[in-house]
Amino acid sequence: MSSLEVPEAYKIFLGTFRLEESTHFEEFMSKLGVSPFWLLSDGVNKPVTVISYLVQLGQWKMETR
Repeated sequence: MSSLEVPEAYKIFLGTFRLEESTHFEEFMSKLGVSPFWLLSDGVNKPVTVISYLVQLGQWKMETR
């Protein structure tokens, strides 16, 4: 394995993930003080998270879109 390859054990965590369902999410966000109008956005209720590994830096990167 070259030093610029993702370690095999890490590959299982890499990918794009979309929340399909949750329980009491709106209640939880309300208790955090999030506006109910903001929660109407599909990106809030069904976020997409991309998990990648930056080999050159030896760091994980997680983005929520």
